[in-house]
Amino acid sequence: MTSGHVLYTIDYVKLILDSDCLIKIAKSGVKEALCRHFVVEIPPTVKEEVVDLGKRKGLADADLVEKNLAERLIRLSPGQPLSSDGEDDVLNRFQKGGFDAIGTDDRRFIRRLRRLDLPYVTPGTLLFLLMRDGGIDQGEAENLLRKLSSYISLDEYETTASLLKGTIRYRPSPRKEKR
Repeated sequence: MTSGHVLYTIDYVKLILDSDCLIKIAKSGVKEALCRHFVVEIPPTVKEEVVDLGKRKGLADADLVEKNLAERLIRLSPGQPLSSDGEDDVLNRFQKGGFDAIGTDDRRFIRRLRRLDLPYVTPGTLLFLLMRDGGIDQGEAENLLRKLSSYISLDEYETTASLLKGTIRYRPSPRKEKR
């Protein structure tokens, strides 16, 4: 199960997203509902990768993310980049504290987070959590999953669909003590 790790480790309040996750939730239309329900933050390097580079390439989602930043629907992490790489910047900021999970859909980054035993969420998992926490109803969640489906793996799609329908039971485990 692609997103199993995070389902058993934490409840979500404040998320820091990498470029991959932000682009997928923006293109699929999940971003607005997600940002209304959770505190979502991106570091300066992710803004550079998604907004600045995206605008130079003429990508429509770059303008939407820029608008969300201006409206503070998405928060920009304060200060200078902690790394020139978006994922490293996300990881460094997460490790400094203040976030409940990292939002990513990058397989290599997920493997790294698993090795470090750090909580992460994928776009599909975010959609399930949004529904579970009452941010959207099941019908809207299923509609958003259809929109998200062309941007996520088949495994993540099927897992998320099963979670939304209740055919996979969500069982949180006790929280681990922070080190």
